[in-house]
Amino acid sequence: QFVSAFAIPSRSMDETLKVGDVVLAEKLSSRLRLPLEREDLVFFSPPRELEELVRGGGGRIGSRDRFIKRVAALPGDTV
Repeated sequence: QFVSAFAIPSRSMDETLKVGDVVLAEKLSSRLRLPLEREDLVFFSPPRELEELVRGGGGRIGSRDRFIKRVAALPGDTV
């Protein structure tokens, strides 16, 4: 499988993605270990500590849930 669809559930990237938007994530770049570029969107699984925090508050992070963030800087950049 080279593409997955994800629905945006929150406002964390409100200027770019709206709640309910659907994003297609291609998986080939990461499998080929292509370098990240500024402005790339990156999907990743939440860290275990966050899963435990959410669970402690009565919430749930599903096995298919992913976080999405934009690459703002690369190694060597000053932020």
